[in-house]
Amino acid sequence: MQHIELSYQWASPGTEPVRNRQSPLRNPLMDLLQAVRDAGSIGGAAKSMGLSYRHVWGELKRWEQSLGQALILWEKGQAARLTGFADKLLWAERQAQARLLPQISALHADLERTFAVAFDPAHLALPIFASHDAALDLLREEAASTALHLDLRFCGSVDAIRALNEGRCHVAGFHAPWQPNADSLVARTYKPLLKTGQHKLIGFAKRAQGLMVAKGNPRGLQDWADLFQTGVRFVNRSPVPGPDCCWTNPCKKEALWLRRSRVMRTKKTPTPP
Repeated sequence: MQHIELSYQWASPGTEPVRNRQSPLRNPLMDLLQAVRDAGSIGGAAKSMGLSYRHVWGELKRWEQSLGQALILWEKGQAARLTGFADKLLWAERQAQARLLPQISALHADLERTFAVAFDPAHLALPIFASHDAALDLLREEAASTALHLDLRFCGSVDAIRALNEGRCHVAGFHAPWQPNADSLVARTYKPLLKTGQHKLIGFAKRAQGLMVAKGNPRGLQDWADLFQTGVRFVNRSPVPGPDCCWTNPCKKEALWLRRSRVMRTKKTPTPP
């Protein structure tokens, strides 16, 4: 089975791609085969594509060797004709592109629209690494209306701050409780990463952290201490530095140590609200 790799390129302004206009996704081999079919000769195909005869002939030979199949019927004194295999290649491409035309056209338009912003000096892009929060999507929409485009990359809180310190972004978003104690897990985690005079802290949103329980809350869980009732099973979020600190710290404040409890930790669980 042959594997496919997709790529794209920029066309010169004001020019139209030289190829089968019915194919929105280009491929160099298909360009050659279609040109030979239309022109009836390698020389005619080369002329229509603005290439030399030697180049087209060499490329066709190279593709034949790569695919292990003949593409052109090389008969001296006869017009160049595609082999049955080459005809099937063009047929397969037409079938695939006809079936995927809506998706290909949408991708094409989206790429052009996105790069139009990149080439517009009036628009700015701001790279941000942040712990996930639904409010960031709203912020991205609001910023876009002012020609500021947020390049959001979601990761753990500590990873976001590290990315900021390493120069991989200009803004880092992370979760933290309001004014934690100096000896808290959150303070011990963030203090080595945040430097006075180097970082500017800006409050963005407040969140209430809670528990997700079964419908109707049949066990009546209301507080942290309720998690350690007999028969209660608690599945914590994966231990990601940042939000996990905010989650663990209240338990320690109540002198409830997760390691001594019947806690089930998983590496892939939904994030608590």
